[in-house]
Amino acid sequence: MTDLKYFCKHNEVRGNISQLEIKRANLARVFSLIEKKHGLSRTSIAKEVHLTKATGSSLVDELCEKGLVMQIGMGESVTGRKPILLEINPDGGM
Repeated sequence: MTDLKYFCKHNEVRGNISQLEIKRANLARVFSLIEKKHGLSRTSIAKEVHLTKATGSSLVDELCEKGLVMQIGMGESVTGRKPILLEINPDGGM
């Protein structure tokens, strides 16, 4: 069971979850994934947590703005844009 399904199933009144609660759960999932896997791109994060690219990127941007996540460089790509790789900021939140 995915984290979000578990969250929805076991939180307060089922089916009555606010957008803010969903966003918080998704932020936690994105942060946890970046913490576990070094050097992920926004696209790979969105795929792994089953979010759209736009939503995943927006959540990553929010974590970057809070200083919790940082960009570490460019990844390799055969076609298209080179991905920007991310990791947890060891000094984040301070």
